[in-house]
Amino acid sequence: MRYLRYLLLLGIMLMAAHFCYSIWQDFEPVEIVAVHKNKVVSNVLVKNFPVTDRGKLDWWKNNHVWLKEKYGVPEFRQNGRFIIWFWRFGEGYKKLPTHESWFSVNTLQYLCFAEMKTEKNCIAKDPVLLVDTGFDGTIYYTLFEGSYRQTPGGKIEIIEWK
Repeated sequence: MRYLRYLLLLGIMLMAAHFCYSIWQDFEPVEIVAVHKNKVVSNVLVKNFPVTDRGKLDWWKNNHVWLKEKYGVPEFRQNGRFIIWFWRFGEGYKKLPTHESWFSVNTLQYLCFAEMKTEKNCIAKDPVLLVDTGFDGTIYYTLFEGSYRQTPGGKIEIIEWK
């Protein structure tokens, strides 16, 4: 019984520490390391991206105009749609392992940028946010913990998966 109390107390302390860390991360300034664009997708490499869904959505809401002004993101296609991937920069650019074949499972763990004329032009795939649009002007947010949609009226709602 005595050990159960200690385990319970330890569990509560760990949850509180995780909560405090998440809140702290949400207020840490986001660093845009690089932006890679092609005709279809914009890839934004970030450090210190918010941890919580609310923090990510708030960051987008507060910074999407700045991203357009400074980096030209989002880049709209002819049909008015856009796709932006935000990737955790992690350990930086890496060289694609040479022993991997083109269709290897391990090769799929990397995202490479052909416009970089260097051996180290890949990052380990670690997505933190996907923002894209539908044909009707709806903006979709995929946060990898949940998905949301923002209607043209501005209301954000969670997408229920069936």
